[in-house]
Amino acid sequence: MASSNKAAVGTVTIKSSLLKVHRWLALSVGIVIMISAVTGVLLTVGKPLDRIVNASLFVGGQQQVPYQAFVDAVRTTYGKDTQVRLRFPAESDGTVQAYVKTKTWDGSAYFDAATAALVGARAKDEGFYNFIFELHSDLFLHDVGEVVLTVAGTAFVIMLITGLFLWWPRKWRFAFRVNLKGNATALLFDGHRVAGALFGLFVLVNVFTGTYLVWKPIATWVTAMAGQTPNKPPVLPKDPARKLLPDAPLDTILANANVAIPGGRLVDITYPKGEQSSLRVRKHLEGDPHPNGQTYIWMNPKTAEVLKKTKWNEGDLGTRVQGWGYPYHSGRLFGTANLVFTGFIGFVLIWYGISGTLLWWRRRSKA
Repeated sequence: MASSNKAAVGTVTIKSSLLKVHRWLALSVGIVIMISAVTGVLLTVGKPLDRIVNASLFVGGQQQVPYQAFVDAVRTTYGKDTQVRLRFPAESDGTVQAYVKTKTWDGSAYFDAATAALVGARAKDEGFYNFIFELHSDLFLHDVGEVVLTVAGTAFVIMLITGLFLWWPRKWRFAFRVNLKGNATALLFDGHRVAGALFGLFVLVNVFTGTYLVWKPIATWVTAMAGQTPNKPPVLPKDPARKLLPDAPLDTILANANVAIPGGRLVDITYPKGEQSSLRVRKHLEGDPHPNGQTYIWMNPKTAEVLKKTKWNEGDLGTRVQGWGYPYHSGRLFGTANLVFTGFIGFVLIWYGISGTLLWWRRRSKA
């Protein structure tokens, strides 16, 4: 009997300690988690709405000009030293989006695919969708924001684990019971714990994939644990004379890239930021789960020589995990059903925050 009482007291003590960890982690990082959850839900509907509200930025004619025309248009508009990445439309009647970064401006310019004429531009955080995306991805704090989100994501994983231990029932017939006839505190408690038990695993996957995408070293660690080397872009040897050479025509570069890896859809082209950097051609091949593709061809921008190529299923493990994680996290892996379910899980996460905060406040008020 004495040993039974000791075990019961020990269980209560452990649960009390876990409850404190669970509660204070929630109070510490809860606001960050709530921002991520709300903005994540908004993003599931934000992109299609953005394309409706700002249709002129996304609707153009079928491409009739050489690819080089878009590079020339960007450089003419923003200067010859502009950092630029060209994103080509998945549809035949979209616009070419140029991610532009100058000393004074950072944003996107949109060019008619038929004529390479500028149809509009907006800053990186301009517009509802861009604002929500930046808030969701780094809290407008850039590298610091990514660290904050990673810490919050890690804390939330601990909260889910401690929540599971706190929920674990002694009598399973009460495991998923919600007492609708009880008082408000009891209803909040039951709703909080049952939602955690039913959907905690799905929320965990969403939080983990988000953290994985935000904090780049995680992919490097996964690759290292698999005994692999990260797939890094090739670096050109130092050559002061290279800077004086003109870039090869983009159409020539793409022709050589298509010989290296035939077929697929051209997604984007990233021009090098430094003299030793290579130009990157990105493609989406059949079977690639990532909506933007993870097949890369690195080129010498001056000679159009292929320096390295990697298909989506040939990359290091950390990158391949990311290739599945991104479409799942953004709700694009399994079509509309995945998008709807991702939005629902976002609402579940919001419910965790609201119900948990109300429970803490009500019990604090009665103390």
